[in-house]
This record gives sequence, C-alpha cells and structure tokens, in this order.
Amino acid sequence: MTKGKGPEIIINGKPKPPKFVYEGKPKGMSKAEEAKWWLQEQERWVEGHAGLKGLHYFYLTQVKIKQPRGSLILPWWREVDEFVIDEYYEATRLGLDICIYKRRGIGLSALFGAGVPLWKAMTEPGSTSLLTSNNRSKTEKLFNEKLAVAYAGLDEWIRPEKKSQRLTGYMTIDIKDNTGLTSGNNSNILARQTSDSRKDAANFESERANHAFIDELFLHDYASEVRQSIQACLQDDFEKIAPVVFGGSAGIVSDDGIKEAELMWKNASEMNVRTVFIPGTRGVSRAPEYDENGNKRGGFITSVRTDGTIKREPLSGFLSVESTLIGQMTRGT
Repeated sequence: MTKGKGPEIIINGKPKPPKFVYEGKPKGMSKAEEAKWWLQEQERWVEGHAGLKGLHYFYLTQVKIKQPRGSLILPWWREVDEFVIDEYYEATRLGLDICIYKRRGIGLSALFGAGVPLWKAMTEPGSTSLLTSNNRSKTEKLFNEKLAVAYAGLDEWIRPEKKSQRLTGYMTIDIKDNTGLTSGNNSNILARQTSDSRKDAANFESERANHAFIDELFLHDYASEVRQSIQACLQDDFEKIAPVVFGGSAGIVSDDGIKEAELMWKNASEMNVRTVFIPGTRGVSRAPEYDENGNKRGGFITSVRTDGTIKREPLSGFLSVESTLIGQMTRGT
C-alpha cells in the first residue's frame, strides 16, 4: 500500500513488464539516417512489430491523446486495446462490420476516432474516413479533441501537410513520404452530425470511405437510419471495403439505440456484424474502492497489471451500469 496526497491509493496485483514500451525516436540522427528510420517505421505501421499489429504499433508510437487534466501522452500498451484491435482485424478479414458493447471510458473514441483515421490516411494515401456521434456537440468534440489533437501531436517530419480544415469537421491532408516531403496524395477525414433530424442520419450517403466510426450508437435517436446509411458508404458494389465500427456504452440509451443494440446482438450473422462485449473490469486504470456493502471507502484501487484488469469484488457499485445494457438486450431470452 502506498500513500500520497489526497485519497489513499491501493496497488492491486504484482507488476508485470508490459508487452511493449516505445522508446521514442533516436536523437542525433542525420537527415539521411532519419529518413531511413522513418521508412522502417512506416513499414511497421503496415506489417506490425514486436508482436503488435500495424495499427496497434502506429497507435502506441504516433497518436497522442489528451488526458482529462489536459496533458498530452502517448497511449501505453493495454491488453484491452490489443483485444479490440485483434477483433477489428478479424472483422476486416471476414468482411464484417463490428459493434463493441462496453462501459464508458474504455477509449474507443481515441482509437477509432483518431488512431484509425490517421493510420488509414498515412498508410493508404487518398483514403477517406467518416466520423459521427449521437449528437452535434459530441461529433464536434470527437473531431476537435481526439482527431485534431492527435494530428497536431504527430512528429513534424511525417505530419501530413494540412490542405484544409473546418472546425465543423473536415480535414484534407497531403501525406508525406519517409523523407518528409509531401506526396500529393490527399486523404480526407470527415466528421458530420447525423442527429439533428431523421434526414440528417443520411448525411454521409454520397461518400465512399475505407473507415467509419459511429460513436455512442446506443444513444443515437436515429440509430437504425445512421447505421444503414454509413454501412453503404463502405461498400464497393458487393465488396466490403472495411468495417464500420459501432461503439455503444452501457447505461443511458435512446429508444432506437437499445433496439439497434438488441438487434445486432441477436442477429449478428444475418446483419454481417461482429459483436464484441468488453466486461467492465477490463481496461481500468484506477477505480473507487468499495466496502462489502457497496459504499465508497474514500480511496482508489489502481491496477498495475499490464492488462488493466482488476477484480470485480471491490467494484460492486462501480460496474452496476454494465448489467443495465445486458439486461435490456437479453430481455425475453
């Protein structure tokens, strides 16, 4: 047990070395050496490295995220991220969309709202990514606080040249090669509201893309319409270009959202959707400590296991929302 300023912190479990720790860009390289180094990195973004898939390596080494207190960090390796990325790759291989059922705070918006769009843009120049959420303000927040922050945090050597950007959610970027020169291949990332009215659910209808992320689908008032509209954007005739990623959190949901959650859960095969459930105990960095009656003790439990999993018992009150969604989806079954 260790104590610091503020609430008592309880360290739970024995530390294990993480699967991967990024050591950063070497210092003191010549321009020729740096160009060679970036070429190696760009290959790793596609082929993977150190047991990580290409997307995961890119995410851990290039995508800076903003913490709640405002500081910028690179993500650390977590088992839950690797699990989600493995499922995303499998959905891609099978030509399926993917719907992820989880608690709030897992980090899907950073991964699929910033990491994947930039990864697609930089490994598949000329590509287009689509982003939306359950309301206008969350869509703008997804673009400005996830994607734009991650873009600005890229190393200047490989950060694509911004050709245009609108605060409402439009970014065109000219991808650079390993020498730091622009290639003339522009990628686009679009974030549009799909929630103000029923017709707005089809705001992406004319687009063709190789990535789409609908955040907080279960809160969307027009969940069915926006799902079907965006699914069509990732089709080339009868070929599936890439998965649409649907993120849905346990807790408060819209009427249409819970219907979609239940529909995809029960009819995944018929709807060509890979459904993934993340238990609430996974991906937890720290959480309030509860007594045997479910009352907060005033301290926090911090997991130092690299998979970010903590025991369920101390979190009797913390995870109550998880059962809400599952109960609603499985009613009558």
